[in-house]
Amino acid sequence: MQQRLEKKRLEHKSLEEPTSQTTAQQGVKAAFELSWQDLATEARELACLLSFFALAPIPWETVEACLPEEDEEELEDIRDGVLVQLSLLQRVEAGWYQLHSLLREFLRGKLEALEVADGLKRKYCQVMIRVSKQVPQSPTIQDIKGLTPVVPHLTETATTWVDCVEDENLIWAFVGLSWYYEGQGLYSLAEPWFQVCLSATRDRLGEEHPHVATSLNNLALLYKSQGRYEAAEPLYLEALELRKKLLGEEHPDVATSLNNLALLYKSQGRYEAAEPLYLEALELRKKLLGEEHPHVASSLNNLAELYYSQGRYEAAEPLYLEALELYKKLLGEEHPHVASSLNNLALLYSSQGRYEAAEPLYLEALELSKKLLGEEHPSVATSLNNLALLYDSQGRYEAAEPLYLEALELRKKLLGEEHPHVASSLNNLALLYYSQGRYEAAEPLYLEALELYKKLLGEEHPHVATSLNNLAELYRSQGRYEAAEPLYLEALELSKKLLGEEHPHVASSLNNLALLYYSQGRYEAAEPLYLEALELYKKLLGEEHPSVATSLNNLAELYRSQGRYEAAEPLYLEALELRKKLLGEEHPDVASSLNNLALLYESQGRYEAAEPLYLEALELRKKLLGEEHPDVATSLNNLALLYSSQGRYEAAEPLYLEALELYKKLLGEEHPHTQTVRGNFYKFVVQVVREGQRSRLSNHPLTALMLELEQIDEKE
Repeated sequence: MQQRLEKKRLEHKSLEEPTSQTTAQQGVKAAFELSWQDLATEARELACLLSFFALAPIPWETVEACLPEEDEEELEDIRDGVLVQLSLLQRVEAGWYQLHSLLREFLRGKLEALEVADGLKRKYCQVMIRVSKQVPQSPTIQDIKGLTPVVPHLTETATTWVDCVEDENLIWAFVGLSWYYEGQGLYSLAEPWFQVCLSATRDRLGEEHPHVATSLNNLALLYKSQGRYEAAEPLYLEALELRKKLLGEEHPDVATSLNNLALLYKSQGRYEAAEPLYLEALELRKKLLGEEHPHVASSLNNLAELYYSQGRYEAAEPLYLEALELYKKLLGEEHPHVASSLNNLALLYSSQGRYEAAEPLYLEALELSKKLLGEEHPSVATSLNNLALLYDSQGRYEAAEPLYLEALELRKKLLGEEHPHVASSLNNLALLYYSQGRYEAAEPLYLEALELYKKLLGEEHPHVATSLNNLAELYRSQGRYEAAEPLYLEALELSKKLLGEEHPHVASSLNNLALLYYSQGRYEAAEPLYLEALELYKKLLGEEHPSVATSLNNLAELYRSQGRYEAAEPLYLEALELRKKLLGEEHPDVASSLNNLALLYESQGRYEAAEPLYLEALELRKKLLGEEHPDVATSLNNLALLYSSQGRYEAAEPLYLEALELYKKLLGEEHPHTQTVRGNFYKFVVQVVREGQRSRLSNHPLTALMLELEQIDEKE
């Protein structure tokens, strides 16, 4: 039969663009009628059911789900003994079948005369909606692999048969498809489905319906993911107002809308606008759901994240702890939300320099994720990445690298080669290599991450701006200033355009551009940028924030380099006090401030004031970061320089040697820091020899080598 129909189609091309009931169409129809008349009622109904599906392989288990009251063996007999036998249905592979396009066309024409047609449509739609509801909001590559074959049928439901979908399930005709694409980072393919969902719910259910509010919320969430904050805000606001009007001021969905709007404002750096919304959502959830509910724990966590972003660590910690305890009590010790809470608390401790407190939490979160979700899950990749970040911060680069690599490979395997999380992993690995001075290894990763972000998120997205900034920082460190400047400027303009003139990321971009100009000795260009960044941080984050302390320190460093010591000192002191107050007496940033203040005093010849600060910074770094960390080597070098300036050669030499060995071990022979210390040590040896103090040097092999080089230089 199928061959006869195909032959008819080839003979009568007019069928391909029908404009009327031509003789050719009538001939094909007549040919089909010959077989149709021979089919029993059960076979006709099954054939018509199959015509609802897309022109793609049909999973037989889905067909059976549409006819739950029918005996499976009888259905298979009709399928194989009648439809397949008559070539009306083709077996593609085990469990998968497909109709020819001509046959589907004619079968759909028979639906009007079939008494059970409407019932079959409803059953088909109900099953496809069930499939749509099974699509996870964040699908893995394994989920995608399983869903891809049924996507054509979900699409057919959302386009051809959407009128047969029940009102209460209307949004699910589109949401599953939206999440399928959004979860892969394919935002441009997800957006039309979210938009159609909104228009369809409005058209059928009216402007004022809870599902319209949900559709507004979903579209806004997509725009937020794309960094399209201006497009997202009015949708979130409309959803919030609609939910209040339809459900009342006090409803869990209203709390959800308040929370989502607060998340948007937090992403925009509008912290003062976000906080009251988070607080309102928290209070509403407590009132409606009780003090002990997972949504209350979620609100506590979100409010803590806001305070963390603001540098209000003391306010954040008790909320994180409360959320963790609540999750444990409500969901049990072993639950993904518990793992997530452990991770958040660890991140806070890491930011505070409380590395010993952070590490066991990260490890616990990782093990819990593996146990609950399996070794191969996106959350496991996230935990690996976070633990690597901790080790990176501690200078434990050898421990960090395999974790970054494992996270990257896992994300590629689970989410596909092209996914925003893969780009994030590439960026993090590049940052590690940058810290190690492995610039040639870092650059291609930064470039790959940048291109991936552009492809997935569009040319204008905050992540693109961050990638541009990171690449620029690499070029600055390499002294490739001409390559760095346009990237810094592009990142700055993009941040302003996407986030507004007043956003912490804009302040960060201003600071980075100033750092470039500082590195170039363009002090007059750097100063106004540092000042603008400082004022912006103060305005957005408050007078007391770690970023404000960093800005004060950077401006002080500029003034020190210009010899404006009186202007630099109060800024260094203010930065130091602020860091102690915000981060505690024992924090790596406090050690940096002590070191920088000592540098100032050394530049002024105030050696007695500088030495105790250098020593305190060194001890603090050893305690917090371990004996083997690049910052420890920096402190050793600085202290050696001080002793050298004081003529304390016996004290200086072992410090130079220790710093040099440490840099070589941690960063390699070719790293700029290693080269700098080697240069400092050589100058030191030359100075000692030329002062006639050679006898004060040791017999260390490296010292002997420097002496040989000095003699060669002297001869030349």
